[in-house]
Amino acid sequence: MRLSLGSFHYPGEDRPTLQGIELDVGAGECVLVAGGSGSGKSTLARILAGVLPGRHNGALTARFEVAGETLVFSGAGSVNPRINPTVWNRHIAYVGQIPSAQLSTVAATVAEEIAFALENAGMEHDLMKQRVRTTASALGLTELLERKPTELSGGEQRRMIIASAAALNPATLILDEPMAGLDADARHAVENVIGSLVDRGAGVVLLSPELGGAGRLAGRMLLLDGGKMVASGPRQIVLTSAWAARLPVIPDPLDASDPAENILQPLCPAPSARTAAAALGGVVYRYGTQHRRPFLASRKRAQTPAHAVLDGVDLALGGGERVAIAGANGAGKTTLLRHLNGLARPESGTVRILDRDIAGQSVGAVSADVSYLFQDPQDQLFERTVAREVGYGLPGLDPAAREDAVKEALRRCGLADHAGAHPYELPASAQRLVALATVLARRPAVLVMDEPTVAMDRDGLDRLAEAISQEAARGAAVALVTHDLDFAYRHCHRLVLLSGGRIVADGPFARVLESHFAGGEAFGVQAPAAWLRRREA
Repeated sequence: MRLSLGSFHYPGEDRPTLQGIELDVGAGECVLVAGGSGSGKSTLARILAGVLPGRHNGALTARFEVAGETLVFSGAGSVNPRINPTVWNRHIAYVGQIPSAQLSTVAATVAEEIAFALENAGMEHDLMKQRVRTTASALGLTELLERKPTELSGGEQRRMIIASAAALNPATLILDEPMAGLDADARHAVENVIGSLVDRGAGVVLLSPELGGAGRLAGRMLLLDGGKMVASGPRQIVLTSAWAARLPVIPDPLDASDPAENILQPLCPAPSARTAAAALGGVVYRYGTQHRRPFLASRKRAQTPAHAVLDGVDLALGGGERVAIAGANGAGKTTLLRHLNGLARPESGTVRILDRDIAGQSVGAVSADVSYLFQDPQDQLFERTVAREVGYGLPGLDPAAREDAVKEALRRCGLADHAGAHPYELPASAQRLVALATVLARRPAVLVMDEPTVAMDRDGLDRLAEAISQEAARGAAVALVTHDLDFAYRHCHRLVLLSGGRIVADGPFARVLESHFAGGEAFGVQAPAAWLRRREA
């Protein structure tokens, strides 16, 4: 596949989102496209996938060479090629940033979701079943094949969508931030699948703000800044370029020259005041019994017994604490957070916020003290401007005070220039910062964040770290679910490990690392690279 892109404008935009991009992906080659927030990575991915311009319109001037065919786009209003998604997807498969946005919505099980594209391609029945099983096994999804896609964790959904794309054995696979929200085992599995596709002759394009992770599989690298290609070439050469140091991309944590190593913050001491701002006591939670039809079998539905997502969880969060909660995909981390603001209610056990039992209280009442940053920021964005979004949760303030609170939250999140923008017009990392601003403006007693580092570039991570520090300093309890222990190691002092719905470790960060991470990984979590280097030294 080869793309020579002159420019792409979204409808109504004067300035191009992308311009001057040259991308050539040969058979058996992996290419990394890296850049900061708003650099145009996801737009480029959607153009490569044939999603843009399509029904979304926009003006594209470009020359595509795909599967021996040349397609020329001459801008808006001209006679451009019409891309047939069914035909296009036989050559190019695509996995976007948000897995839930790619669900078929008609598949009852994970197996049927993986098979959906294969069925559309007319694959023979027995071969399709074999392909589903093989791909599911490679991505650690075998035990989930009869689960509902909507019941999976975010990381499990991402693996399922990658499996759906990989099962097609495409000539080219486009992966937009494929490692976001994945545990260590899942990352290894995805890297192995990418390696297998490349070995079989597929071309793979990875788009990410991270220079490490799966990006190490790339032989070539392209850097984007402001929609322009500023560097391109062999990965090791581009990594040492001035642009790689200048852009807000995230360095490879395995690179000992990572400048972040020099500014590593010491582990902050536990707060002297141990007031429990939030506490779970013996919490048990399980999804209901499900009745499902086995994949491609008879019409008779099988009964799947309910399983405990949380199994006797005891956890207290003190005012001023910074707590990282980690564990494998599906360990129950998000479900735990949802109990803290009443979105989930325990089958047994208690949830206390500021020493009051929240049983029977509405989510709205609980949210007066608990602010929740969702894993997918689009789940909590609904207003027509960024400023209105941030101000929505401040109904009790007079107009002047509300305006001041909104301005301060936008300033802290670097969004002052986007107050009038529609949240859905912003890149994914900026949407996450908008969601962060909405919770900061309310000054909650408890701040819980689900995978807040996903889709963030280096600038976004710096703003997130500063917010965590300031909120804890004013006395709020801060808890974040994350797979990014490199970030958590720098900015949290306590680590809680969750496995199979149970807490298996809870204590000072360094102590938990020493007791559980001798082999570098534990419970699906990769130890911080900086800690491993210190330990080896």
